[in-house]
Amino acid sequence: MATPAMADEVQNPAIAMPDAEPKDDGPTTIGAVPQPGEAPVAKGEVPKAGSRQTLQAKPATPDQAAAHGPTMTLTGLPGEFKAGSNWREFSLHVDNSGRPAADDYSLELVLWTLDTFAWKSSDIQAEVYAPDASGTWGWHKIEPDGSEEVYSLRVADVDIEKNEVFALKLRMKFAKDTPVSRFSLSTTAEGGTADRVRYESKVTAADKQADHAGPNIALQGLPRAGFKAGGDWQPFTLSVDNSGKMALDRYGFDVSIQNNESTLRAKHLDIEVWDGKRWTTAEKDRNFGGVFFDRAVAKDAKFDIQLRAKAAQDAPVGKAFVVAKADDAAQTKSNMAFAYTSITAPATEDDGGQSGGSTGNQPKPDGGVTPVAGHGGSSGQLAATGSDPATSWALGAAGAALAMGAALVAGTGKRRRTTT
Repeated sequence: MATPAMADEVQNPAIAMPDAEPKDDGPTTIGAVPQPGEAPVAKGEVPKAGSRQTLQAKPATPDQAAAHGPTMTLTGLPGEFKAGSNWREFSLHVDNSGRPAADDYSLELVLWTLDTFAWKSSDIQAEVYAPDASGTWGWHKIEPDGSEEVYSLRVADVDIEKNEVFALKLRMKFAKDTPVSRFSLSTTAEGGTADRVRYESKVTAADKQADHAGPNIALQGLPRAGFKAGGDWQPFTLSVDNSGKMALDRYGFDVSIQNNESTLRAKHLDIEVWDGKRWTTAEKDRNFGGVFFDRAVAKDAKFDIQLRAKAAQDAPVGKAFVVAKADDAAQTKSNMAFAYTSITAPATEDDGGQSGGSTGNQPKPDGGVTPVAGHGGSSGQLAATGSDPATSWALGAAGAALAMGAALVAGTGKRRRTTT
C-alpha cells in the first residue's frame, strides 16, 4: 500500500492506476485521485489507509524484476514555463510491477539548470496533490533544496505494495524574475529506481508591459469649494484603467495635496483610503501632504479608488493642487494625474460648502463605487496635459511649471517603496 507523506504528516490512502500505461503525449490518468475541488471518493467518503485498490500489473521482464526499485516516469511535463505565469500541471507515475513491496520509499525529482547558475530556491515553486493527515485532499508545497544549478525536490515518502502502480499529480511555476534557462528534471528515489529518467524543459522571460506603461489614472470628484481649514472630510476618486495591460501583483499609488509655496506639509492634511469595508489611514509622506498605498491591479481591470481628505485648522490657505502618481518600484509607471483645488479659511457660519464626512457618499462595500458628485464648477479638473478653462483662478506659464515641478519632486528620492 502506497502512503505518501507530506513532511511526515500527509498520508495518501487511495491512488491507483488503470491497466493501460498512458502515452507520453496523452492526458494524465490518475485512478482514484480526485481533481482539485472534487470529492476524494464516491459519496463524499474519505478513504482510509489500506483501502487503495491495486490494479493488475503487467508481467515484468527479467531485467525489470532485477532492478533496484520501481520505475518512475513523468507525463505531461510542459516544454516551456513562462516566468511569473500560473501553475502548470503534470504527473509522476510509479510502476512497481514484478517487484516486492518497498516501505518508506522516498520519491524525488532532481532539477538541473542548463544555462545559468543564477537561480535561487525561491525561484522554483512546486506542489503535490494529496490528502493531509485528516484525509482532506489539497495541494501541498514541495520545498526545493539546493543552490545555483542543482535542486532536489522531495515529493513524498511512500509504502509501495508488491506489483503496485500509481501516480501523483504535480504542478510547478517559476517566480517572475527567474533567469531564463533550460533545465532538466530527473526522477529518482532513495533506495534506487529501475530507471533514472531525464526530461528537459525551459523557463522563458515573463511578460512585460509594452514600453513599461502602467495603468492610466485620473482624479475625479474633488470638492467644488475646496478643502476648508479645520473642516470635515471631503471625498474624491482616483480612477484606474488597466485596459490592454498585464496584471500587477502590487502597484504603488502616491496621492498628495500641494501648493506653489511648498508650505503644505503632512501635519496640515489627513488623507484616508476606502478598503472596501472601512476608511483606513494610509502611510503618510513625511515631506508633503500626501499618502502612499498599494493595490493589486488585474489584467484589463478598470476600477475606482475612493479617498477622502481634510485640512487642519492651521493649514495654509490658498490655491493648491492634487497630484497622483503610480508605479511598481521598478520600470512600470503610470501617467501623472493633476487637478486644481484650494484650502479655504474657516467660516463662521455655514457657507453652503459640501460636507464630505463618512456618511452621505459612502463607497459601496463590494468595491463598486458610485461616482462622487461635483465634478465641474470652480474647482473643475485639470488634466495632466492642459488647464481647465472654467477654473476661477489660473496659474501662469511659470506658475504651472513650478506646480508640476513641485509635484515631480514630491516623489523623487523620497517615496516609500517597501520590498517584501
